[in-house]
Amino acid sequence: MNIINITKYRIGLVINKTQKTVKIQFKMFFFNKLLKKKTFKTKYYQVHDPFNICTFGDIILIKKISPISTLKSWKLSTILIKEKNLYLKEL
Repeated sequence: MNIINITKYRIGLVINKTQKTVKIQFKMFFFNKLLKKKTFKTKYYQVHDPFNICTFGDIILIKKISPISTLKSWKLSTILIKEKNLYLKEL
């Protein structure tokens, strides 16, 4: 039985790419009891991509590691969905 630990893994959308680094968008959904509606919070992470295989719009799984630099403490684990036009559809 494979259970992904929420503190060590995240699933996100690639929104920016540089050499050996990608920036992903991670959305957290939660229910607000006071307003009685579902809301979400967006968080951005910089992820280490050692082989430059990610492109815009990919859905990827990232893993928490010890810090590589001041902003990068996540590493690319796997690419779940390889979509090239998904990022353009959201705009």
